[in-house]
Amino acid sequence: MHMKFNNNSVLICLIAVLSNTYQVFAIEKTSVSPTLQIDLNSAMEIAEKNSLQLKSSLNEYNSTNFQHTLSYFQYGPSLEASADTTWYPKRDAMNLNSTKENDRSSLITLKITQPISNIWKNYYNMKELEAKKDAAAYDYNFQKINARISAAQSFLDAQQALNDFEIKKTTFENAAIQYKETSVLFETGDASKDKVDLLLSQANKDSVEIEVSKSKIEYLNKIENLKKVLKLSEQTEISLKPLEYSFFEKQKIALKELNVLLEESKNNRPDLKSLEKSLLASKEDIRKNTFKFFPEISAFSSYSNTETFNNENGLNSNSNLNNSGSTNGLTFGISMTWSIWDGGLNLAERSSLKNKETKNKINYEDKIFDISEEVKNSYNSLKNNLQILPQLIKLTEIYSDAYKLSLVKYKTGNLTASELIKSQNELLNAKISLAKMRGDIDYNWLKLQSAIGTIPSYSNTRLIK
Repeated sequence: MHMKFNNNSVLICLIAVLSNTYQVFAIEKTSVSPTLQIDLNSAMEIAEKNSLQLKSSLNEYNSTNFQHTLSYFQYGPSLEASADTTWYPKRDAMNLNSTKENDRSSLITLKITQPISNIWKNYYNMKELEAKKDAAAYDYNFQKINARISAAQSFLDAQQALNDFEIKKTTFENAAIQYKETSVLFETGDASKDKVDLLLSQANKDSVEIEVSKSKIEYLNKIENLKKVLKLSEQTEISLKPLEYSFFEKQKIALKELNVLLEESKNNRPDLKSLEKSLLASKEDIRKNTFKFFPEISAFSSYSNTETFNNENGLNSNSNLNNSGSTNGLTFGISMTWSIWDGGLNLAERSSLKNKETKNKINYEDKIFDISEEVKNSYNSLKNNLQILPQLIKLTEIYSDAYKLSLVKYKTGNLTASELIKSQNELLNAKISLAKMRGDIDYNWLKLQSAIGTIPSYSNTRLIK
């Protein structure tokens, strides 16, 4: 069977193939995930922007602020309006002495009430709401600090995992080169390399390769956790850069004395300030509750309009019972209500408020001790890490020089493979320990900032002498 294609058919097929190829390429191009390059500060800023707890705290503040604003209007009068319409049964035509002379009556009343005794009660209510508003504002700042420090910890964990991966990848590349060189020397009959050297070199290469795979998986897991903390979509790709120095090392900061930082923490910690305002709010609530044991006095003035309607004439069209009309009235006076005994409800409420005040006071005192311990731990950890850092740097340099000399001796046949692998592992562990120490320094630096109540930032100068 022979098939013939003319030029037009070939051209149509070519266009169709190119069109399909372009569509596939366009789909692949549009499906490329955005890459977000972040550092420590930008990670904290993203976390602050996307934090759900922070948004909830902001809503709480807006609500308490609105309630506090409305409390000012309670000093003034209140206005009430009421309307009432009543229908009466039809008059009995045989009973013209019925007292129900009207078919329907309507009553409209406007009443203005000015509180007198509740003015003082509302004063304490306003002070309570003001304290709650301030507590919500401090809670908002505290959630901001928590969001940033959580992001910092997740970022530094991912940074540490990336550093481990890069260190082990470099170690694997060196191990692969050593194995290749050992294999060549062994196959050429070099007397300096025997079967043991070859097997140990191969085992070392394979072992390090496994560690590289593990560290890569660990790094990807840390990246996913970082995206979760930052509230980023799963399609967003995050790019980190391995760091040779910690953020703190670049600052070259001299810390203030511990007693100075402890004093600052007592004055600045937003969670402590929030508990202080909550304690004040509970005291104002108790004062407000006291007025329930006294009479409530208020002045009032009301205006009413009453209209009656009667459209039925009954049997006697000339009866004088057929009357419709309208009356108006203005009244004013002073009212007093006093709940002398309510079955102990007010006493139970007051006892509950007292208990709440006691809990707030205990929480406030406990928080002072917790903050003091947190500042001391962060400060001592940072100081200790800073003292160890130069020693780790020097130790890493020594292991690096030792590894270079071991590599030379191994190539000349004056060192066994096991000795070279030992030197290599010592250098690997030293590099990982140094990278971890630098990450711990950065985290403790930021943790110390949050412990004294400042917004964590690696460029913060609040703790500098």
